[in-house]
Amino acid sequence: MFRGRRPLAAVGWEARAVGRAARAAWQGPGRERDLVVQSLKAAGAALIAWAVAGVWLDDPMALMAPWVALVLVQATVYSSVRQAGQQFTAICAGALVASAAQAITDDNTGALALSLPVLMLISNWSRFGGQGIYTATTAVFVLASGTAVSASAVGHRVGQAALGAVIGVAVNALVLPPIHLRDVPENLAGLAREAGDVLRSVADDLRASEWD
Repeated sequence: MFRGRRPLAAVGWEARAVGRAARAAWQGPGRERDLVVQSLKAAGAALIAWAVAGVWLDDPMALMAPWVALVLVQATVYSSVRQAGQQFTAICAGALVASAAQAITDDNTGALALSLPVLMLISNWSRFGGQGIYTATTAVFVLASGTAVSASAVGHRVGQAALGAVIGVAVNALVLPPIHLRDVPENLAGLAREAGDVLRSVADDLRASEWD
């Protein structure tokens, strides 16, 4: 009987948490509003990158630029710059390895089979941080685009990644730049509230569930 109510209770708890976050974002500056601003900035950076690469430059590989710009709008400008370097390196590695595999096999499926195992191993290199997975996803994007391999195509792919990185970092740094730890007491109070919510949720589950 009680187990049937647990999913509904979890949905209710999440809905209340979303409502509290929305009210906090509306009422004044804080982490919740910063998340809203960061999300809108990321969307804006992707749109700008698409407008520049896809509309203005009319590049057939314009997908790379908005994709990179989108993921590079981070919580701090420092993290954007640091991750821009890591991600750009990972994307270049993925584009180069995928292009080489395409030249060797002359087949997209064969190129994927040849490049993905190598790139997944490379993605675990500590220098990439959390951006290593972009080596493999870049290879998928590159080969799925269907563009024939050539020095010009590889240059376009790397150039689009660089364009997206520049736009993403510039938007994050120049448009409402994030302020890290804007209000220390408020951040500590928010952490305490979140810890209290987690403890209440655990207590509710213990009361409403059968446990040994």
